[in-house]
Amino acid sequence: TIAQAFSHFTFDQSNGELLVVDLQGICGGDETNPYFLLTDPQVHSRGSYERFGNGDLGEQGIAAFFQKHRCGDWCRRLRLRKDYEILAATHIVRMPGVSDCIAYLLSDCRALFAQLANSSGVSVKVPREANDDWLDIRLWATEKSGAKAQDLLERKLAGFYEKARSVVAVEPLPPWDACRWHAQLETWRRESGAFLVPFPSDWQKRGVVKELWAFANFLGNGRYNHKKSAYACKLIRETLEQAATATGGSSTSAATSSATTQPERWTQYQDKSGSKYWYRDPDGFWFWEND
Repeated sequence: TIAQAFSHFTFDQSNGELLVVDLQGICGGDETNPYFLLTDPQVHSRGSYERFGNGDLGEQGIAAFFQKHRCGDWCRRLRLRKDYEILAATHIVRMPGVSDCIAYLLSDCRALFAQLANSSGVSVKVPREANDDWLDIRLWATEKSGAKAQDLLERKLAGFYEKARSVVAVEPLPPWDACRWHAQLETWRRESGAFLVPFPSDWQKRGVVKELWAFANFLGNGRYNHKKSAYACKLIRETLEQAATATGGSSTSAATSSATTQPERWTQYQDKSGSKYWYRDPDGFWFWEND
């Protein structure tokens, strides 16, 4: 509606500091010269201004508005920015970049998001596309309500993990760098057809993968097919065993400390598709045979 678009417009033009809501009034004029007379507005503010009376619910009121608001034609014509395009998220929950996990949150957790918005003024933005190994669920809330919402979302994710996730512990750690890990992940994904996610979420920054998560395919009605994920786990364990044998079962730290003393050794491996690659001990450098 025009009133909803106007409320959104006030938020956009104030760069997220004000939101005018609860508009009432009348429509007058004729088709060639219509007008709206709006009265009795309420303003929610974020702190740059003094409070606008007892009805000013601040960030909680703003979050509640955008949790329910759906942009219409007027919002699109005016190119109004979303709340998450203006305000930085106050809380972040990390989730695996798996399409079935996104669908689970957007469907099964819809009532939870509405409850959070109505009772605590928490606004939640779930990613719509699985375009990375790890994604951010962004929340806008006060410190207390945001911490509560984080806990609830973590529990919801745990429910999905219980149904769909298989975990392979990476032990011992192979002496692989990030480039080697990326290539190996793509090989496992290609051979198994499964959704694979390395853990922890900041593994590239740390340079260490502690676990590999394989996710089953959602079939509907709460059922999951674990065939591809089980095969992926088998491939992962076999590859890790080969890497451990090639390095004498040494961990990353041990391999790193002895890298200067161990002689260079090349070993040829072959994936399921028949592609061959060479792996070098002790530093973990590798390349495809046809490169």
